[in-house]
Amino acid sequence: MNPAKLNAGFAQQIGDSMAELSTEEEFASSENPYIEKFRRFFEMYYKKGIEDCIENYPEKRSINVDFSLLEKFDYTLADELIENPDLIIESAKQALKQFAFATLDTKEVMLNVRFFNFPEGNRVLLRNICAAQLNKLICVEGVVKQITDVLPKIKVATWQCNRCGNTYKIFQTGQSIAEPSFCDNCRHRDFSLLEDQSEFLDYQKMQIQEPLEALKGSEQPTSLDVYLADDIVNKAMPGDSVVLVGILRLAPTKKGRPVFGRYLECIYVEQKQREFEEIVVTPEDEKKIRELAKDPEIYDKLIKSIAPNIYGHEDVKEAIVLQLFGGVKKILPTQQIRGNIHILLVGDPGVAKCVSGDTKILLCDGTMQRISELAEPLLKRNAIRIDDGAYAEANFSIPLMDYNGKLVNGKALRISKRIAKNLVLIKTQAGRELCVTDTHPLFICDSTKIKALQASKIKPGMFIAAPKIIRIETAKQKLIPIKKGKKKSLEIKMPSVLNRDVARLIGYLLAMEQSIDGKCNKIRFRSKEKGLFNDFKKIAIRTFGLRPAERCSASVKEITIESRDLAEFLHKNFPEIKAKNCKVPASIMRAPNDIAKDFLKAIIEAKGSVCNKKGAIKIASSSEELIDSLLLLLLRFGIVAKKEKVKNRVAKRNGKTIYCCVIFGEFAERYVKEIGFISERKCRISEKQNAKNADNVVPIEGPILRKVRRKLGLNPSDFIIPKATYCNYERGKKKPSRKDMHIIANVLLSKYLSSELYDGSLEETLLDIFKLARSDVFWDKVVHVKKFSKKGWVYDIETTHAHNFISNLLFSHNSQILTSANAIAPKSIYVGGKTTSGVGLTATAVKDEFGEGTWTLKAGALVLASGGIAMVDELDKMPAEERVALHEAMEQGTVSVAKAGIITRFKTDTSILAAANPKFSRFETYEPLIEQIDLPPTLISRFDLFFLIRDVLDKTLDREIANFILKTHRAGEKISNAKIRGKKLSKKEDEELKNFIQPVIEPELLRKYISFARQHVFPELSDEAMKELADFYVKLREKGKEEGSYAATHRQLEGLVRLSEASARVRLSDVVEKQDAERAIRLLKRSLKDVVTDPETGKIDIDLILTGQTHTQLENMHRVLSIIKEKAKSGEPVSVESILAEVSQSGITSEKLDDIINKLEKKGEIYRPKHGYVKPTQKD
Repeated sequence: MNPAKLNAGFAQQIGDSMAELSTEEEFASSENPYIEKFRRFFEMYYKKGIEDCIENYPEKRSINVDFSLLEKFDYTLADELIENPDLIIESAKQALKQFAFATLDTKEVMLNVRFFNFPEGNRVLLRNICAAQLNKLICVEGVVKQITDVLPKIKVATWQCNRCGNTYKIFQTGQSIAEPSFCDNCRHRDFSLLEDQSEFLDYQKMQIQEPLEALKGSEQPTSLDVYLADDIVNKAMPGDSVVLVGILRLAPTKKGRPVFGRYLECIYVEQKQREFEEIVVTPEDEKKIRELAKDPEIYDKLIKSIAPNIYGHEDVKEAIVLQLFGGVKKILPTQQIRGNIHILLVGDPGVAKCVSGDTKILLCDGTMQRISELAEPLLKRNAIRIDDGAYAEANFSIPLMDYNGKLVNGKALRISKRIAKNLVLIKTQAGRELCVTDTHPLFICDSTKIKALQASKIKPGMFIAAPKIIRIETAKQKLIPIKKGKKKSLEIKMPSVLNRDVARLIGYLLAMEQSIDGKCNKIRFRSKEKGLFNDFKKIAIRTFGLRPAERCSASVKEITIESRDLAEFLHKNFPEIKAKNCKVPASIMRAPNDIAKDFLKAIIEAKGSVCNKKGAIKIASSSEELIDSLLLLLLRFGIVAKKEKVKNRVAKRNGKTIYCCVIFGEFAERYVKEIGFISERKCRISEKQNAKNADNVVPIEGPILRKVRRKLGLNPSDFIIPKATYCNYERGKKKPSRKDMHIIANVLLSKYLSSELYDGSLEETLLDIFKLARSDVFWDKVVHVKKFSKKGWVYDIETTHAHNFISNLLFSHNSQILTSANAIAPKSIYVGGKTTSGVGLTATAVKDEFGEGTWTLKAGALVLASGGIAMVDELDKMPAEERVALHEAMEQGTVSVAKAGIITRFKTDTSILAAANPKFSRFETYEPLIEQIDLPPTLISRFDLFFLIRDVLDKTLDREIANFILKTHRAGEKISNAKIRGKKLSKKEDEELKNFIQPVIEPELLRKYISFARQHVFPELSDEAMKELADFYVKLREKGKEEGSYAATHRQLEGLVRLSEASARVRLSDVVEKQDAERAIRLLKRSLKDVVTDPETGKIDIDLILTGQTHTQLENMHRVLSIIKEKAKSGEPVSVESILAEVSQSGITSEKLDDIINKLEKKGEIYRPKHGYVKPTQKD
């Protein structure tokens, strides 16, 4: 019989017994002692509450029971509730029915019993929920991430037999509907649900995730599905912080799968205040905090605790300190005034992150080109000058590595060059070399993640990322025909496209390294191998219709083709064939794989050798270009090869450097399998090769493997590799080979999926290990690093997606203050503008299985961070249509959503710390800031403070920064060496190092300090502070009036109030004093000076932020528009020359006039009927 039917029959029996229970109370009481206990408990504590509930039934239909009272009444009953909640809750419901009330028939009353106020010790973290808690009562807390609409759920189903008409009422339990097993009357199993006679209750599903402040480091928040029913639906919205009490249940699983999901059957919902209450501050912590607040140097200490490894920028750090403490939110009868402080940082990119001009960049067509050759034509046509160089817009395809370590196609957006002095030369085990600036990042494996590291920090022995395979856009290559020679010359066939025969011929000729040009009329090929000799001969006859001459000796065979037309044809289509500096022709590099394969087969067969002992295939040449292009072409087939310099007597005697391409280990095996050999002799040798994997490794640390293995309960012998080999990996004696890493990753992941474990952190680590094993990255070991100074041009490419490119066959990468604030803020989210959408910031409507096929709302970053701080990096890179979502969130503290028929509003009481870069990579001194940032004025005006972080060339400052950075590195090196060698530092040395590199206030104590201040301190403005702020605001306005500009608006005044309140909170003061107002004024002055100073007049002009233009510019626009309208009254177009004649006396030059006309045209005020003339779009 179907198990589902058995369950349904059992459910029917339960339903029948529950119906009889009310008439057999004496029996129930004797069999179930808990009913009597609850009856006495309710009599003692909740009699009045039950009477009130009965009188207001059904509007009120739940009794909320304080768990602490139940524990006080009978601790064994409280313990039994946690261990056996189904029985105990049903007993409590039965006890309620024993109360006799004259006002209402108790048989019609169905009251719920809900338990709350569980002790902190009984609360379970979402990540710690395990199988031992199944079917037990637990208390959890989290943030609502997603929620469905309220839906009807069947409570008592009425079924009718389709044969005889009998009806059955079945109480529904669980998440699947139960029906009768068979009809008692006719014994058939065909039933229909009578919906009008069934009973339904309200039902809702939500998903919660761990609070952000409960996470450590890079932990991912764990989620849990929650089912709510009856009168506790609609008690929370996405973004709300909640405490839930419920029974942990098994979720239905797919047929045959041993792994189950889990969900919480909720019986109580409590909303929490969302700010910093989640941070527990003990009496000892409070004592330390109050002592810190009394310290006269508290502001300096807090500033030094924000990003201590970043030199300078004290004003910016001070502003971030005040943002963390925040102003006071005011709730007035008609409006709310936000207390959150928003800050925008706009800065030059870190410094030059560039490569040298001769660095070769891989393009999507399979070719490599020097970056200087790519850049200079673009810069020549359309260079935009910056202080130390220039850049130009670009638009060409370029391969890059995505966030999973896979190779994808991207786009180059900009290419730039600038002067640099400090360079680093990096050499790898595979013979790759790259010269970059010391700040240029390359990719390393950090723990289990691929991360960028500055070149100055890379050391020998480290592994850096290189492509293991490349995928390019191939195409058929057309060949250019030539004019035929003399009448008596031999007729030759000329293929119209590059085919496999021609590719092999080119391979043979490159192996000979002979020059072929228009003057040459003899093409020679020598070989000891009979197979190659015959293949070359067949190509000449079959493809070109030429019969070559043959000459054989005892040791070698030579074949000669005499044809000037053939030589000219080859030279015209393959100019790369020459005696010196030859390389693989570009047409071969762009050709489809089958043609590239034949080329490789021919050149390596003719020029290469097979070394059986070392398990390697080698090809030598005096042309480094040829070896480099062969390395690249081999990557098309997932074959990584080394480049070596050959040191032998012949090379020294001839004064030549011989380069060698070495295909090693498993890549040699792959070569034989994918490409193969022509001659029988090399085929036989290659079959005997002993492949070694020593160089193709994944640089994961052994302790990580050990930790994951132990968490999963595995032994070293459980992996399908020798136990001793695996143990060596864990001990760090050697790095896992790529092949073994595949096996290890599969075993670990399979074990996790088949276990009952649910660990978000472990799951993330496992996925990272799996990605590393399956990535397109070859980890190349660094063997040499040289730092040197040489002033010259360096170049960089800005790309889409993951911001990297392939340079000299190594991956090169293209906001520390934000991440420092992220680490300190008690509640925070860090997002990148390039990888975040508008709905990702606010909320999105999704349709999936979670919502029973309906639309549900999913909270975004700003909603989840409500009550804390959201860090948005590269805000300028976020699409304009997505940034609109920030306007309401920043000003009103809410987000209104109207999606998929759902109209609601979320709370986003969130401070925003955003960072952006100038449009043109560097700041132009004489251009207004607003024109250099790709952000609308309406968004910029919502920030309280704006800071420009410039990279200024200043010898004294540069020396101070250099000393600071060097001391930081030396301190880190000393501490690392002390740990590795087990040698303790002297007490004095230890204190000096810690004082230099560690924050003055420990991050954990600082988090508690901020939390305590925001919870308990709500300062009020003193008369002195109000006078100081008012005087400054009025003076600023008056000054603007005198100078013909607007120097401040009410937004700046409100920002000053918030900053002053935050300053008072730092001191834990309930009064905003004059010193707080002065601090806020100083920061605002610094902000206004940087951002809203008119470069033309040197005056502060807030119109720059409000409209994107200065007051002077607006006046000039109005003046020009008035002149155009006046002159156009006759109906004729107005010449630009006549306008210039009138406005030139006011200091408006020809260039400024052109700019004004362009802006007016863009606004739709005027149009150009013909060149040099304008007309207004509307008549006055």
